[in-house]
Amino acid sequence: MGRSTTQPDVGAHETLAVRARAGDRAALVELLELIDGDGSIRVPVRRLVTNPQAVEDISQDVLILVAERIGSWDGRSRFTTWLYTVARNKAIDHLRTLRPTEGLPEDVVSDQRRISSLIATREAVTGLLADLPEAYREPVTLRDVEQLEYAEIARLLDLHQATVRTRVKRGRAMIAAAWVRTAA
Repeated sequence: MGRSTTQPDVGAHETLAVRARAGDRAALVELLELIDGDGSIRVPVRRLVTNPQAVEDISQDVLILVAERIGSWDGRSRFTTWLYTVARNKAIDHLRTLRPTEGLPEDVVSDQRRISSLIATREAVTGLLADLPEAYREPVTLRDVEQLEYAEIARLLDLHQATVRTRVKRGRAMIAAAWVRTAA
């Protein structure tokens, strides 16, 4: 299985996914090779997880999940949307398992403290984001982490653009409220 990151061929994904869901093992193998090679998994995982080895491990886990659960894709949304959600959820599961890091020793220079503080803040916000209900987590992640346009998010999630804007706004408010509670 390759590791290049070319532009995903949505039509090929859909065709192979439909055949794989119907039980075509050869189509499943071809689909797994395609998504492993075109970045369909690694790109969304890399947006949440920075450790390269963890990205590879999560990507392999996603391939296994796709092979095991291709039948759970119901075809109402694009296969790539379903795959993106599976990859993101697996990355979020990984982030939930991380333990907080120990504080830096007092003799560490201030620049390192600032960097550590930024990393800790990012992990805290990522944790708060992971705790959002999925209806809000996906739109907020796509908008604020992946910086997609509202129209693209609406297309990916098969929602109206106004609904996406509302969910992003409410999700941000939930994160802000949770942040205040944890900081207190």
